[in-house]
Amino acid sequence: MSEEDRLKARQYHLDGDTAQAIALLTSSIKKDPSNVAVAMDMVQIFIDLSEIEQAKNLFNRLPSEIQTSDTGVSLSGQIWITEQANKTLGLANLKARLLTHPDDSNARFDCAICELAQHAPENALDHLFYIQQYDSEFKDGAAKELIISIINTIKENNPETAQKFRTKLSLMLS
Repeated sequence: MSEEDRLKARQYHLDGDTAQAIALLTSSIKKDPSNVAVAMDMVQIFIDLSEIEQAKNLFNRLPSEIQTSDTGVSLSGQIWITEQANKTLGLANLKARLLTHPDDSNARFDCAICELAQHAPENALDHLFYIQQYDSEFKDGAAKELIISIINTIKENNPETAQKFRTKLSLMLS
């Protein structure tokens, strides 16, 4: 598969034509089963579709050097966060809970996990900063740890936002 075809498949997926993207990637994998870039694109699509078992199965078949690459670590993190979100009550139920119990740190933390799984890191950070401000010892500082992880994750693609939240955390901790 050419890089152009991979980019075409990615664009299909981003445009909402995931079936076409999968068809193109599947055809490519059949022609060249050793193409790990195509396999990683398929893992990403499975994650986006919340097909976590399929994503894990394909990811686990990738060579270890690919799994530990920057993209591999990102995919692994997305799989983990989606698995964690699937263990919660769900974003809608958690938000409903927060309407009547705004200081429920467990619900806020689970909300943050769900927001991350839905690619909404700023919403996740809002929940985590609330916990950090009002319940900083929650789960031995888990909110602060996750805030730092999110900032480090978004800094590559969104350095201004990362810096904004890094400054906010610094001010909160001082």
